[in-house]
Amino acid sequence: MHPHTPKSRSVSQLLQILILFVVFAGILIALLMPEVGSREASGRARCSDNLKQIGLALSNYYDVYDALPPAYVVDRHGRPMHSWRALLLPYFGDGLASQYDFDEPWDGPHNRPLIDKMPDALRCPDDKDAPPGTTNYVAVIGDQTAWPYDKSRTREALVDGLPRTAVVVEVTGLNIPWTAPRDLDFEMLDFNVNSETDYGVRSHHHGGASVLLGDGSVRFLPPNSPPELLRSLLTVAGGESVTLP
Repeated sequence: MHPHTPKSRSVSQLLQILILFVVFAGILIALLMPEVGSREASGRARCSDNLKQIGLALSNYYDVYDALPPAYVVDRHGRPMHSWRALLLPYFGDGLASQYDFDEPWDGPHNRPLIDKMPDALRCPDDKDAPPGTTNYVAVIGDQTAWPYDKSRTREALVDGLPRTAVVVEVTGLNIPWTAPRDLDFEMLDFNVNSETDYGVRSHHHGGASVLLGDGSVRFLPPNSPPELLRSLLTVAGGESVTLP
């Protein structure tokens, strides 16, 4: 008998087991990948639905006041007091509108506990790490945008057209309390989608981030979108030629 025969059999058996393990792992990964992809697609779809719900709330607000809400409401000293998100409370249908007190600041003793009661529509389901009560949906404020600080715009003022004007954008990492009169400033914005900086349109979705347009539709912008595209979407009267993905 060959002196190495038992050892050769042992090595052969180990190789067979290793091959079976690799094959099994490959099958398991193949089975799990569609599930992971399905979860990602589901999170992105729910995020899009959130933005559409915000768009509907903005439309209902417009029907009542013949204007979009201001980015924020100021007190008698000109200090930002309430966010546009708080102004939309009557149109989210969650009962918080009757609890919010516009006579005190957003972080006053009565309103502060409401931060943890944020409407579900203001949080992206894929942002698992954001602190409670912080939102993923903000305005981009500035004289050139749909949100000229504490002033309101009519739809007619969106000269570039509702389908070519972004009114709300998706963000992550800013940790803005939903009632806080804080958003993104156009003059400071990074116009690259999903850039390394926090101060721009970013998401936890694979392959891009979403924006809500003035007509209530939602567009998903890939990271390779040219900065000029986002800039043109955010201005209300730039006259740019916009080709959406």
